[in-house]
Amino acid sequence: MTILCTICARGGSKGVAAKNSRLVAGKPLIAHTIDLAVQCDLFDHVVFSSDCPKLMNIAKKHGASVFFKRDSSLASDTAAKLPVIQDAHLRSKDYFNKTFSVHFDLDATSPLRTTEDLLSAYKLFSTTGSDLTVSGMKARHSPYFDMVEKNNDGWVQLIKTPEEQVFSRQKSPLCYELNASFYI
Repeated sequence: MTILCTICARGGSKGVAAKNSRLVAGKPLIAHTIDLAVQCDLFDHVVFSSDCPKLMNIAKKHGASVFFKRDSSLASDTAAKLPVIQDAHLRSKDYFNKTFSVHFDLDATSPLRTTEDLLSAYKLFSTTGSDLTVSGMKARHSPYFDMVEKNNDGWVQLIKTPEEQVFSRQKSPLCYELNASFYI
């Protein structure tokens, strides 16, 4: 089993300027994810994808393989994440001259994940026969209780209509939200 880990971070964050290089607990935000990936001994290679030389230097210092600069078309505000991951996977396959059985992508902005989280996720992925495993958490809001959208007539309505009327959030069907900590 060969396992590739990619960590993708662009330089042009709009929500929080330069967030990926900002210090969190004494080191750049991306360094937390890179250090965990390098130290957990699960991955054959930890590859960093970015368009930003500053981030690429940080990644190298923390032990990630940095052998390409991401194309600007994959680093825009509107670029989807999946093509970025696919690009890093194909470049890694060529660079290391090997096929990877499993591909983890770790979000650069999730510094609180642990080795145990990664090992548990890998165990779940490898024992269920699924094609994809993603991280998530119990949703803070429920589409059955407190999430609405405008309908075609301009009125707001619940996003999902429950079979029985729900009068409290605790009684609504359990929902999860993706938190993007990892994709396998």
